[in-house]
Amino acid sequence: MKREAWLDIVGDGPNREALKQLAQQLGVASRIRWHGQLSQSELPPLYQRAAAVVIPSIDEGLGLVAVEALLCETPVVAFDSGGLRDVIQHEKTGLLVKPGDRAALASALDNLLARDGRGSQLGRAGRLYALSAFAPESAARRYAEIYRRVLGANAS
Repeated sequence: MKREAWLDIVGDGPNREALKQLAQQLGVASRIRWHGQLSQSELPPLYQRAAAVVIPSIDEGLGLVAVEALLCETPVVAFDSGGLRDVIQHEKTGLLVKPGDRAALASALDNLLARDGRGSQLGRAGRLYALSAFAPESAARRYAEIYRRVLGANAS
């Protein structure tokens, strides 16, 4: 049996009203909360309450939303595309599916919600990974190492 889920949608766009109408037609409007554009400080509580963050983008740059979710110990379910594959480690910090395959995205989310404790495991691992890979100190160490290698190679 599938767990009933609610959806928080953050952000705005030109299709918002059409999407609200579609949700109404599909009978799921009562389970969707439309937040609109939020400030950075308003996001962590949403991430922390979420069972997962779903990113259905097929052309994502860095994937900052994914990094933010991981830092809040929230697993990410996303298409395996763009910068998301640099942020999400499949089956370790989240779940990646074939880009554009909406059925696979839904199935991955269903499986995550159905497996007790799996989301927590992915979330904890995701936070550790995000801290090691994306924290300012980590980035500074990586840049310092790049500079050392470049300068060392030029010195010889």
